[in-house]
Amino acid sequence: MNNNFSKENELLINAHITMAKFLGQVLTTDYEIVIHKIDGEEISIAWLEHSEVSGRTLNSPITNYALSLINSDEYLKNDYLTNYKGSVKNKILKSSTLFIKNSNNDLVGLFCINYDPSIKNNIIDKTINNLKEQLNLINNVDKNSKESLNNTNHNHELIDQPIEKLNLDVEELIEELISKCLNAINLPINRLTAEEKMKIIEDLDKNNIFKVKGAVNAVAKHLQISVATTYRYIKKVK
Repeated sequence: MNNNFSKENELLINAHITMAKFLGQVLTTDYEIVIHKIDGEEISIAWLEHSEVSGRTLNSPITNYALSLINSDEYLKNDYLTNYKGSVKNKILKSSTLFIKNSNNDLVGLFCINYDPSIKNNIIDKTINNLKEQLNLINNVDKNSKESLNNTNHNHELIDQPIEKLNLDVEELIEELISKCLNAINLPINRLTAEEKMKIIEDLDKNNIFKVKGAVNAVAKHLQISVATTYRYIKKVK
């Protein structure tokens, strides 16, 4: 991970933004293109094309899955990952990520494409239904043929691995992560000791959560402590 966003890193991000703009004109609106910028202590969305796929904005946080890729140094083993599952608004997306790396092999950004197959699937379904109606009129299709048409599967084959949830805001991301911590210790927030809250903050810090803009305020809210206390705990666990 890079700690100093150099001129080279900025040029890399800008070059990929140009590519995102180009693909935004080439690809249809069922392809969302997202560039995450990793600038030292902050991770943010630098560019968005066709955001209607997920409903995200430039202020939306990085996903938990993308954070796990960064924390596990996946970018050192691969230049990109393709065809894994993403989810948003009860839709399954087909997602891919290119790791943006500089000449020192530091990770400076993520170039992500999320494809929503449901749009084309709906068109295919309508076409099949129309065809089925025509066949019924012309050939009086039997029951088995009807069931065969109804059961046609149009899903794209995706890699079987954890699904990436596209969080719309940092509150949603933090709530999800803190819930996992609470499930692990089997206690509600109002029964946590200061030490237990500090342990949760330590776990979040290890996963680079506080590099996400707005994370400190969101964590303070969910742990029912002040922002000042949250910063103090972060300083203690580093």
